[in-house]
Amino acid sequence: MNGRFILPLLLALPLLSQTRESRRPADRRIQISAAGASGGSCSAALPDGRSFITGGAEPLGPLATAEYFETDASVTSAAPMLTPRTNHVCVALEDGTVLVAGGDPGKDGPTNAAEIFHPDTNSWTPTGPILTLRQKAAAVLLKNGKALIIGGEVSGAAANTMEVYDPVAGVFTQAAGVLSPPRTGHAVALLDDGRVIIAGGFEGKRVLDSIDIFDPEQGVFSGGRLSSPRANFTATTLAGGKVLIAGGTDGSHELPSAELYDPATGDVLPAGSLAAPRQKHLAIRPAGREQVLIAGGTARNRTVSLAELFNPSENTFRSASEAANERSAGLSITTWNARSGRNDPFPENLRFGEVTLSARNFVESLLRAAVCWLQRECVAEEPFSLCVITHTGGKKSAVKGIVGGIVRKPGHIC
Repeated sequence: MNGRFILPLLLALPLLSQTRESRRPADRRIQISAAGASGGSCSAALPDGRSFITGGAEPLGPLATAEYFETDASVTSAAPMLTPRTNHVCVALEDGTVLVAGGDPGKDGPTNAAEIFHPDTNSWTPTGPILTLRQKAAAVLLKNGKALIIGGEVSGAAANTMEVYDPVAGVFTQAAGVLSPPRTGHAVALLDDGRVIIAGGFEGKRVLDSIDIFDPEQGVFSGGRLSSPRANFTATTLAGGKVLIAGGTDGSHELPSAELYDPATGDVLPAGSLAAPRQKHLAIRPAGREQVLIAGGTARNRTVSLAELFNPSENTFRSASEAANERSAGLSITTWNARSGRNDPFPENLRFGEVTLSARNFVESLLRAAVCWLQRECVAEEPFSLCVITHTGGKKSAVKGIVGGIVRKPGHIC
């Protein structure tokens, strides 16, 4: 399965300081955790609510493409990166630029190249480079404006090192301390006090239950343990400061369980169960919202079509469609079959490999539909439907992919 069939990596990022907010428009940055980003494109959450999506892979190799995913679900192209790459990290910095670093350029193994995108000039400039040739890492913007690169894969094995990028100096330095075990497939989230939770993941084939806490002032220390080992899960900081840990895999099966991590005490408490076990999914919480939407992902190598909503006040999950019915606006997924010329229900057994469009575009469309639904900024009286085109035939369509469109009424063709 190529890299464009993997969920984009979009990490939880902090709000700007109160002083800066007084001089800038309100930060509408969406907090999205993407589980198990072992390949594909990388997405950075911009302060204006848009996503900036870079790279990924097609059958011919990694991509240099860059594009804005607008809040109305449209796509606007940006200048291509200097280096094609997949499995890289990206972070939207406080000044509005975007850092892209590491990943796999498709030849000679991982790269240490890093670059900065400048939206005002639609251009890229080199920076760095990173200290370690790494891919499949995680990254988060710290409250001091620097970016933290965490773990990942180095020389084919999980890494325990971290790096800090200083956007003022344009250099990477080694972060204080190391992860207690090396990690890949881990989840990270920025805590309200400026620390970072780094949890679970893989060390080789072993699935981890340990939690590391990174403190920019004191380095790394143990934060306790998850209730069970898991990897390819999501970690989302809630409005009250706790962190929702959801789904993932124990190495053999997808997990339905969820838990809440309390950074004040280090305690881990049950948080209900997902109706659909899943890994490699998205967890979405727009700025100012308490609820978290769990969408997409896989189970037994098949896509999960059920979207679920976590309500922190009730500590429960329920289907997004059920919740949506209370206000007459739903979120559903359908497919349009070009052979039969009709809309079909989203099949439970649909594999990404059977869809003749880029799964990155599929996930982007799902993401925008979900965010649109959560923010209630779209049509209020009509259900949303993510339209996925299948069975189009033709080599060009299969390779380039067809953007799945968000349609206003069920039954409309993309």
